[in-house]
This record gives sequence, C-alpha cells and structure tokens, in this order.
Amino acid sequence: MGNLNRLTIIIFMALLYIPLTIMVLTPDQETSFFENRPLAQAPDPQTLTHQPLKEIFDAIETYVSDQFGLREVLAWMQGAYYYNVFDSSPTDSVLIGEDDWLFYASSASEYSIEDYRGLVHLPKDYLREAAHYLQSRKDWLNARGIDYVFVIAPDKHTLYPEFVPEQFTVLNRERRIDQFLAYVREHTDVDILDLRQPVLEAKKAGTQVFYHYDTHWTAAGALVGYQALMEHLNITPIGDWTPVPGERVGDLGKLMGLHMVEATTDYQYAAGCAVEQGETLPISFPYWVEMHDFGCSTASQRALIFHDSFGDVMRPFVAEHFSRSVFVKARYAEELVEPLVDYLQPGVVIEQIVERRLNSYFDYSPESTVFAYHLRARPKDAVEPAGE
Repeated sequence: MGNLNRLTIIIFMALLYIPLTIMVLTPDQETSFFENRPLAQAPDPQTLTHQPLKEIFDAIETYVSDQFGLREVLAWMQGAYYYNVFDSSPTDSVLIGEDDWLFYASSASEYSIEDYRGLVHLPKDYLREAAHYLQSRKDWLNARGIDYVFVIAPDKHTLYPEFVPEQFTVLNRERRIDQFLAYVREHTDVDILDLRQPVLEAKKAGTQVFYHYDTHWTAAGALVGYQALMEHLNITPIGDWTPVPGERVGDLGKLMGLHMVEATTDYQYAAGCAVEQGETLPISFPYWVEMHDFGCSTASQRALIFHDSFGDVMRPFVAEHFSRSVFVKARYAEELVEPLVDYLQPGVVIEQIVERRLNSYFDYSPESTVFAYHLRARPKDAVEPAGE
C-alpha cells in the first residue's frame, strides 16, 4: 500500500511539473496549430513595471495559458475524448452533423445556425446603412471610371442542409442574405453577384463544393465561383484547369483539437501567366492587412480585389485574367482603397465576403453591439424538438 501511495504521489508531481518544465526549457510557440491564432509571448518586465497590478497579472495569466507545456497535446486528448467517446464537440463553435460533416456554429460563426433556421433578422437601420455604404462605394469608384462588384460566397449549411442535425429545424425560409439582397437591390443600383445558385448547381452535378471538416469551400467550389464571377464581368473563364490531388487539414477539426485530414483536389493551369510579384507596392498598410500582388503579361485590365478567407483559393484563378491584380485580405475601407486606386488605376474593384458576414459587415459604429441582428419571434405553430 505504501508503494502504491508513493507511486501515486510521483505520478501526481510529474503531471504538475512536466508541463512547467517543458514551458521553461522550450522556446515560446508563435502560433497555435489548432486555433490558428498568434499566441501570447513573454511580457517585457520593463513594460510591466509601469502597468497597474491587474494588467500585470492578466498579462502573466495570458502568457502562461498560451505557452503552457503540452497545451496542444492536452487539447488533442480532450477533443479526441469528446469526439470518439461521446460523438460531440468540446467547443460550442463546432457542430457535428450527419455523416461526420462539421459546421461552424454559435456566436463565433455570426449565428450561422440560427440563420439557417430562419431566426436571424437584419434590422432596417442596419440594412439602410449597408445600402448607403455600398452605393457610396460604387458612386466613388464609378466617378473615376472604375466598375464595382460586390460578391457573396455561400455558407456551408446553405449548400449542405441535409447534413445539419435534424433537431435544428428550419422555422422560416427567409435568410438574412435574402433580406439583404431584397433591400439593397430595391434601394441601390449596386452590382451584386450571389454565388449560391451556381455553386449549388455544381453540387447537384456531383461536385463536392465544401470540405467535411472545414468551414470553407473546396477548390472545386471556388472554381465554380470564379467561373461565375468571370462570366458576370463578361470575361471568358479558363476551361482547362488540371486537377491535382491534395490534402486539407480541416479548421473545424482544429477547433476541436483534432488533426482531421481529407483528400481534396487543387487545380493548375499549364499555360498560366500569373506570377506573384512579392512586396512591390510602394504603400504602407497596417500589419494585419494581407496583400498579394500578381502580374500577367498576356492580360490587359487591372483589378483590385478585397476578400475574406473564401477568396484565398480564388486568387490563382482570377489572377490569370488581369495584367495586374492586387488581392487585399481585409474589409473594404477608404484608408485602404484610396491609395490603392490612385496607384493601381484598376478597371474593376471586386469586394467578396461569405454569406455569414452579412450579419455585421457594415456596422462601423464603435458604440454599436458586435452583432447587428435580433432573433425573429418563432411562428406560433412551430413545434420545437425535445431537448433543444
């Protein structure tokens, strides 16, 4: 019995000190593989001496939490336990659907599942503000001889509702994108491209347009979006892209602490001319603005494209059609647009967002709440599933 007690104490002490030892002896990690975010670095002691006591403790707590030894191993163990034993997610940001399809959920996804159910309503004030911003952008660009197109990529649950768990019943068929499009098209003459239908048609034809374990569309889905965009711009899209097998580690799997890989198909164009030119822009922007500058010697028109993560995989497709194309992974903002337009002199400015971002994308007022929405009242005859 004494030996058992000693062994228990040794194991307990090891569990306490091994993570701390690893933290002290190994370099700080810069980013989290599973959370895809920068991790807190060791605070500067000189800086801390001038901070209030609470901020000092907060900085130390954040650093220890992010750099704790075996942090990602423990996250993986937790995720594997929840997923394999209980078929559930350790985080409310991920919803496990039918046939192991994962969906971005809760407030982290700007209430995508609530929107899928038809419970999200965009207030008139917000729609009015959105229409004003879009019309102002178009007018400013058109006055300089530049076309403007606003592009909306679909959400995953919009394309694959059959894999959303049955308990999340649809109570209203109107989504916020429908509210948005109806209002903006009635009150502005902004050119809007809704990609839901062409991507849905590709899915019906047998193309997998979204990943199982990721929030994003596949390269095949993005290829369909690119083709629709080019046709919308009266440009003939390239037809002979060569499929290349690849792999994708799902970001939704990462959120659960799991390394979930699935086979995918990327595309190459043998006769392609687009070449990324590196840091060539003589303009300074905030560190968080990610830019990619492409040149194509056989094309003519120039393009400036603002986009979110759904636009990442579209870059090599779109860049083949412009002599110069600058892709800005950031929200359209005057302080970014004006110097880029002056320098680049584009023929078209494209702004792309994914469907769920319509929830708060146009809310610029600092005193406003994070999400510009309120939940619809449920229909009187709606029956909620048990347990929800």
